[in-house]
Amino acid sequence: MTKLTHSSLATIAIFVIPIIITFIYRFIDISIGPVVLIYSIIGGVLIGVAWATTLWNKWNGIVGIMVGVPLGLVSIILLVNFFIWVTYLLGEQDYHLM
Repeated sequence: MTKLTHSSLATIAIFVIPIIITFIYRFIDISIGPVVLIYSIIGGVLIGVAWATTLWNKWNGIVGIMVGVPLGLVSIILLVNFFIWVTYLLGEQDYHLM
């Protein structure tokens, strides 16, 4: 049960950090595009690995891989969209380097 809770908290934390990063980039005159792209890829991989290891230990190895890999890929797409949505709401829309 604790592994499940840790994976859930890690997923929530990975989706909260873009808000903090966007607040920081509002005061810096640098493009946020590369940060959005790199953070989304790394965050998606971390979510996939966290859930794959949790399910690997809880049920079976094949379940962990069958859920972890697609979840990681979907998480990358969701993180890119979420990051762009947050930057749009906060007024930081400088993506020319992405």
